[in-house]
Amino acid sequence: MENIETGVLVDMMISYRNMEAFNDMMKFIRQSPRYVLSTVMVQEQYAFALNRAGNKKIRQMKY
Repeated sequence: MENIETGVLVDMMISYRNMEAFNDMMKFIRQSPRYVLSTVMVQEQYAFALNRAGNKKIRQMKY
């Protein structure tokens, strides 16, 4: 994913959210490049997906 533009990655992430595929969204975010993971927007979307997926245990993102 390192060679894909940031905007495309964000669009893909939002597409997962719109389809309510929250587990897939979290997996996609965790596989994203570090420069994408470190943005506030992506961190907020990850927290949103965790909440919607009903995960009680919060996973720390490594970036």
